[in-house]
Amino acid sequence: MDYQLPFILYDSECQLCVRFKQGLEMLDKNHQLHFYPLQDAKVFTQFPFLDPQKVEQKVHLVTTEQKVLEGGEVVEYLLKMIPGVEKFSWLLDNNVSKKTMGFFYDTVDFLRKNTHSCNSCSKDKK
Repeated sequence: MDYQLPFILYDSECQLCVRFKQGLEMLDKNHQLHFYPLQDAKVFTQFPFLDPQKVEQKVHLVTTEQKVLEGGEVVEYLLKMIPGVEKFSWLLDNNVSKKTMGFFYDTVDFLRKNTHSCNSCSKDKK
């Protein structure tokens, strides 16, 4: 398979992750972003710098330059990339805003791990 950049790795066994992916697909009117399930072992062969265990713990995005973004960095990247949302990217130009993006991601991740009950998410609790 030829993987296209940029892409997000998502957990295809987690309904919350699948719905997040579907929401992003609807917002990405220009189809700039690609999605691959973290269960696809071939992606880790083609991109050996990705750590499968880290990818299971936190959302990962690989940019067109093959830079790996994690967690809140992904939220920041998406805000700048998705048409209609990029006009708010100026809000991210300072450290307080970047910390806010990290906090937003951490809060959603906490809810995913502690209030969501799919098998994939419950593995994170261990």
